[in-house]
Amino acid sequence: MAGATRMRHQELLELMDEYRHWDDWKFYSALRAVVELHKPFIYTNYKGQELPFCSICIDPNSYNYDRIDYPCPTIQAITEQLK
Repeated sequence: MAGATRMRHQELLELMDEYRHWDDWKFYSALRAVVELHKPFIYTNYKGQELPFCSICIDPNSYNYDRIDYPCPTIQAITEQLK
């Protein structure tokens, strides 16, 4: 599962690179920086299961500030708009 999650992240970055010809280079650079920040963090639990979480998103409604599963809502929104 961890490998598949990393591949999806890499695929998104590659898809964004296809749009490098955008007229607004600053916009492209800013959006790519957001995607690079929201990369998968793989946590291995005590059962040996690999669980992908977003590297920076934390659930604000969680008492323990739990991490958000990857792909997080930010990555989902960007991916959806690039389809």
